[in-house]
Amino acid sequence: MIRKGKVAIVSHDAGGAEILSSFVKRYQVPYEASLKGPANEIFQRKIGPLKEISEYQAINNCDWVLTGTGWSTSFEYDAIKIAKEKDKYVVSFIDHWVNFRERFNWHGPEILPNEIWVGDEDALEIASDVLPEAIVKLFPNPFRQDCIELRDESSNFSQPEKKKVLFVSSNIDGIRQNQNDIKFSDREILNKFLSQLEKLNFL
Repeated sequence: MIRKGKVAIVSHDAGGAEILSSFVKRYQVPYEASLKGPANEIFQRKIGPLKEISEYQAINNCDWVLTGTGWSTSFEYDAIKIAKEKDKYVVSFIDHWVNFRERFNWHGPEILPNEIWVGDEDALEIASDVLPEAIVKLFPNPFRQDCIELRDESSNFSQPEKKKVLFVSSNIDGIRQNQNDIKFSDREILNKFLSQLEKLNFL
């Protein structure tokens, strides 16, 4: 499933960056990375300092392209467009369960990659339904695999009994700038989440 040759990694948003950095670290594929925004810090934390390179350079220097699908900027959308124009095979990893088609038309005319990867069975079902014309494949989420291994390692150490809660959300405030029909904010989501914890006696 992983294509041969050097891959150009193009990433901006945090969710995709966690997955793509885990991908290159786990599979030891030859790559060049063009990073912006949160992806810079995530790759440096997990892999180490990287040479700064533009998406044009990375795509030109590599045999195929792997992008995230963030929507806070057009960076990854633009990379898909560049790759298609240069006839480079491009794969995009969707790291969520909503707005699948919008990820490829948010910043302009719809441009689908040659192939879409999703990290779980639910996302596979959704993507296959929403994007029936696309090649959609299940690729086990490498960041999730890292988290599972880290959990298993930490379970070997004695820890005091206490409740832990993981809160996962999207950058709704950023999305609202491009989608006027969204009427709620990140703060409202967090407050709603905390209110539900109170009902469950977690707090």
